[in-house]
Amino acid sequence: MDRNEAGPRDAACIPSAHFRRLLDDTGIFQHCNGAVPSWEHGYCLDDVARAIVVICGLEQLGDRSWATSLTRCASFVDAALDRPMTAFNFLSFDRTWDGPASEGDHVGRAIWALGELSVLDDPLARWATDRARRVIDQRQLLRAPLMTRVFALLGLSRLGAGDTDLSSIVAETCTSICNGGDDSSTWPWPEPRLRYDAGRIPQALIECGAMLSRPGVVESGLRLLSWLDGIVATPGPLRVVGHLGLGPAERIDDSGDEQPVEVAALAAAHEAAHRVSPEPLHRARIDECLAWFHGRNRLSLAMVDPQSGATHDGLGAAAANSNQGAESTMAYLMTALTARRTSKRS
Repeated sequence: MDRNEAGPRDAACIPSAHFRRLLDDTGIFQHCNGAVPSWEHGYCLDDVARAIVVICGLEQLGDRSWATSLTRCASFVDAALDRPMTAFNFLSFDRTWDGPASEGDHVGRAIWALGELSVLDDPLARWATDRARRVIDQRQLLRAPLMTRVFALLGLSRLGAGDTDLSSIVAETCTSICNGGDDSSTWPWPEPRLRYDAGRIPQALIECGAMLSRPGVVESGLRLLSWLDGIVATPGPLRVVGHLGLGPAERIDDSGDEQPVEVAALAAAHEAAHRVSPEPLHRARIDECLAWFHGRNRLSLAMVDPQSGATHDGLGAAAANSNQGAESTMAYLMTALTARRTSKRS
């Protein structure tokens, strides 16, 4: 199939029109005013990395229409990465970096994107592998914040397969995360609060444990996922932890607005669990995550336009946020891709 042709039904029935509108010749716009991309806030490496992950998922389903956008996003990552474990994050509309290169979660997400691209049947795969090797530094990674390590592991789970040096980095990083929690406690989470993108922690442990053939790491991830499920899987519709986070003595209903990224992360964690333990629960939870976007949530509000894929930025106390930015739209697409892949494996 020519790379400019539309993909097969598997990918074509995932609505991506709004995602295409957000992409331009630089990267992907961070924010929108309603459904209109906003120039004011420009771009960020975090979202460009997410865009690469989404495009790789669409291409793996056979949609070969994303070659130009994928190359532009790769170019953004290439420009953003600086010294080992440092990168620029925010870029204005006039292509000026806002602030110096720094360590942080944006570096971890860039490594994740490079890992996804490295296993894609694409001419950019070799570049992605080489670029990742130049930015990864084991010592700096081990002392990085938790979520930087987690996002990096998502990429390393692809990059490290069959590579002794990278597998060693993966093993040590997984150990650092597993040692951060206490399985015997009522709060086994490796941080004092549940916060942004929580499901990515068990996802990373499950995927990396499977890659390393270390059942103990996989089990740590599955236990954390089960514990997280006990918090968000209410008797009614799914209720993910809100933007304020959640501590041991706090109520989930007081945690603030629900964010689509939390739903996508939970679905991805259950996809990882489904690969190692195909219990019906994992597929059911993924279906609940996808249904959350289509109105099976605590306000019974559709969060996504089923025609364009434009997704509201958050679910507040009484209404959905009217803006439909990159992060939320890509969270929906990630969840839809997760559901499609799981369905094909079942």
